[in-house]
Amino acid sequence: MELFHLLDISKSISVMEVGRQECPPGHAWSLYLLDRTVIHYVESGKGTYVCSGKTFHLKKGDAFYIPTHTRGRYQADEADPWRYTWIYFGGNTGDKFYEDLGLSKAAPIYTSSNPELVNESIGRLEQQAAAGGTYAVMSGLYSVLDAMTVHNSNKALGKRKSGEEYVAACKSYIMSKSCEKITVSDLCGLVKFDRTYLYRLFQEHFKMGPKEYILKTKLDMASQLLTESPLSVSEVAGLVGYEDPFAFSKQFKQHFGVSPKEYGAKHKNLK
Repeated sequence: MELFHLLDISKSISVMEVGRQECPPGHAWSLYLLDRTVIHYVESGKGTYVCSGKTFHLKKGDAFYIPTHTRGRYQADEADPWRYTWIYFGGNTGDKFYEDLGLSKAAPIYTSSNPELVNESIGRLEQQAAAGGTYAVMSGLYSVLDAMTVHNSNKALGKRKSGEEYVAACKSYIMSKSCEKITVSDLCGLVKFDRTYLYRLFQEHFKMGPKEYILKTKLDMASQLLTESPLSVSEVAGLVGYEDPFAFSKQFKQHFGVSPKEYGAKHKNLK
């Protein structure tokens, strides 16, 4: 059995405001923040951000952070004005988030390695905010923070000595996509590593390659479904990403030594 201990931050972070601005050419704005945390994410177009006397040029997939007690001024490009989403949130989780993104007062710019996926998570947050559901908005915020952390191109992330966070991102992706067909190429695209380095990381952490780990995760999930649910073998096969129940049964038997039907009958009888 695997037991995962998660940090309870439910009382330490809250969404104050979510908004989107599609700016006219040259549109400028400035903010001075006392106690709020705010990040602006560029969904399209270009613009500039001035903070602590430095000017930064931003494009799609970039974000800028306005530190507290600091004036930030930002302006849309004249030829290709930006559209951005801003998120105000409070709580002490913000410091960890900025650290993960490599952001600071001296380096307030974030760059995404996968803008489309981050855009998707921000789009969902905007929909949830428009619907007004408090818990849905909190869920959406965490999804955005996670997407931005995982798909981070900032050099600070690359300086980490351990590959644990990259492996954790792959593990989370495999679990969340277990009902779909997952390839090693998908994982390489997720963490921006080549197959050789990704294989080495998985061997180091799981004593198996990513392909074997994907298969093991799916079959372990299937074994649990066969034992704890009334679903048929074909239904279980579909839920773990197999279009062909016969291919599923073959791989299941190779892994567990018995067919899915036999496995389910044996272990249900033990309960």
